[in-house]
Amino acid sequence: MWNCHVVRIADCSAFELLANALSDDGREGTVARAALAEAGDSTAPDLVDVETVSAVHQRWLASRMTTDRFEIAVRDVSWLDFVAA
Repeated sequence: MWNCHVVRIADCSAFELLANALSDDGREGTVARAALAEAGDSTAPDLVDVETVSAVHQRWLASRMTTDRFEIAVRDVSWLDFVAA
């Protein structure tokens, strides 16, 4: 498990970055987790958790991840420390 911290989410592309960090066990996920680790403390819009789960859900619906991996990613969203923007 990677360390959780506050992250600045500025636009929709950042939701994809967060979805990659939470749901991709390959190269894209590794790159996303590294970017988030370097980001430091920051803020996120009120609906960042909803938007991120939606992005992860779309990946699951497209069969890009297993149900177990989807459930882990959704659980991990709740562990992130978001501060509303």
